[in-house]
Amino acid sequence: MRKAKNAVSDIQEVQVKLKPVFGIAPGTYLTVLYTLILLVLLFLLLFYPGLKKRGTFVSVESFPPSAIVRVDGVYAGTTPCTFLVPPGKHTLGIEKPFFRTREQEDVFSGRVFATLFAKPRQSYAFDLEILDPATMLDDALKDFAANPHIPEIITDKVQAGYIAEDRAERAVYYDYLDNVKYFITNTLQFSHVVESTARLASGGGVLTAGALRELTAVWIRQLERYENLPFWLLSCLPAESARSLAGTVWFEQFLIRYRAAQGGIAQSGDVISSAPPPAPLRIRGLRFVAVPSGVLQQGFTENGTVTPQLTHKVSLAGFYMAETEVSNRLYQDFADANPRWKKSNLGSLLAEKLVAESYLEGWENDRYPAAAADLPVVNVSFAAAEAFCRWLGTSATALPAGYTVRLPYESEWEYAARGGLQALPYPAGRDPGSSRFYQEGSTGPQPVGFSEPNGYGLRDMSGNVWEWCADWFSPMRYFFTSWNAAENRPGPDRPPAGFEHVVRGGSWANQPELVKVHTRASQPVDWCTPYLGFRPVLARP
Repeated sequence: MRKAKNAVSDIQEVQVKLKPVFGIAPGTYLTVLYTLILLVLLFLLLFYPGLKKRGTFVSVESFPPSAIVRVDGVYAGTTPCTFLVPPGKHTLGIEKPFFRTREQEDVFSGRVFATLFAKPRQSYAFDLEILDPATMLDDALKDFAANPHIPEIITDKVQAGYIAEDRAERAVYYDYLDNVKYFITNTLQFSHVVESTARLASGGGVLTAGALRELTAVWIRQLERYENLPFWLLSCLPAESARSLAGTVWFEQFLIRYRAAQGGIAQSGDVISSAPPPAPLRIRGLRFVAVPSGVLQQGFTENGTVTPQLTHKVSLAGFYMAETEVSNRLYQDFADANPRWKKSNLGSLLAEKLVAESYLEGWENDRYPAAAADLPVVNVSFAAAEAFCRWLGTSATALPAGYTVRLPYESEWEYAARGGLQALPYPAGRDPGSSRFYQEGSTGPQPVGFSEPNGYGLRDMSGNVWEWCADWFSPMRYFFTSWNAAENRPGPDRPPAGFEHVVRGGSWANQPELVKVHTRASQPVDWCTPYLGFRPVLARP
C-alpha cells in the first residue's frame, strides 16, 4: 500500500522542462509559435476563401424562369441561379427561346477580406420580353404532345402570359390551353391545366373576384363549344371526384340529352348514304372512286359504351379516294420526277428531319426491289406522303373544279372504310373477308387491290399496310366534339399541332381482331416502317 502511494506521488511530481532552441528561451519561441498559428488561422478564415474564389457571387432571376445566363458569352447557369464572377468588367447575357436576349455590362469587385462570413454579392432580376408568343406556344404544344409525362411544360409556357395587361393579350395563352387539353389524359396533367388557367386569369397572383369570373367564363365557353366535355372531365378528375360527378342529377340529365342527340347508336348494317356515286377518275393510272356526302357515326359503335373512342356524329362532304394504296411503281414515278425524294438523297432528308434512316429501305440504286412493282410503297414518312400528294395534284391533267390532292382526315378515312355501312367492325361487314392480316409465315403485304371492294369500291381498307392520315393525333380528340354533326367537320384545327400523325387500317403483321375499322393509332411524322403506306384523296379544301 505504501508502494502505491509513492508511485502516485512520483507521477504528481513529474515536471517537463523545455530547452532553449538556437539559444532562444522557451517562453519567447512559444509566444512566436502561437502567434504564427493564430495568424495562419486568421488567414485561412479571413483571406484564403477570398483569394481562392476571388470575385462576386452573382444571383440572377428572370421572369419567366429557366432562362440561360452567360458571362462574356460563356454558360453560367439557368435562372434562378448563383455563380461566381471574377473581378473586372463583364457582360451578363440572358437568353430564352422566343424571348428578346438581354445583356448588361457591369463592373464586379474582387474583395478578399472576410468573404467566408460576408460573400460579395450582386443580384439581378430581368423581366424578359416575348417576341412571338404564338410561335412559342405552338412549339410548346408539340413539346407537350411528345412528352405528356412532363406536365410542367404547360405551366412553364403560360407564365409569360401572366404579365399581359388585359384578356385580349392573354387570348393566345387561353387558346394554347384550349389546345393542350387534346393531350390531357390523367389527373396530374389536368391539375396543371386548371392551375395555369387560374393563374392566367389572375395575372399570376391571387384569385380575385374578377379573376374568378374570368376563369368561370373560360370553362363555360368550353362547355358551350364542346358538348361532350363532361366525359373528358370524368376521365381526368381524381377517382372520388369522378364518382361524385357521375352520381349527380346534372350528369344523369346530361347523359339523357347525349343519347337523344345521338339519335340512338346506329344498328349494324345501317346504310350511311344510298346516293348514286359519280364516275371514277384516274390520275397517272391511280383510280379514284367517289365517296358520297353523309353523316358518319364515328368511333366505337359496337356496344355504345363511353370510351376515348366516344361515338359522335361527323358531317362529311363528298370526296374521291384512291381505290388502292400507292404502289412502289407509282412512287418510283414520283421520286424520278422529284430527285429530292430519292433514296440516294437520304442524307439531306435526314438533315431536314423529314424521314428516318429506314426511308425506302430495300430500294437499291433508287429502284424498288425486283418483283415489287405492285406492292404498296412502305417505309415512307408523313412528309414523303404529303409531297407525293402535291406532285400528283400538279401532274394531273384535269381535276374536278375546286378539288386538291391530299391525305385523308381520319373521319374521312373511317367513313370511306365503312363503305356505306354503320356499326360493323370491318369494311366487308362482320368479318375481315379477304383483307390481308397476319397469317402463319407472313413476311409482307400483298399487291395493292388484294381484297374484295367494300360498298364504295375501295380495296385494302383493312389490313395490308397502315395508312397515313392528315390529322395530328390526339388521344382525347373525340371528347371535344359537338352533338351537332355539322360542327364536327374534319379539318386541321383540332388539334392544330402535335408530335404524331394518325394512322389507320392495320397491316399484314396485325391480328384482325385487334384492328377494327374504328381503330386509331399514330406514328411520329418522320417514321418509316415496313407496315405503313398511304393513299390520297381528292377533296375540296
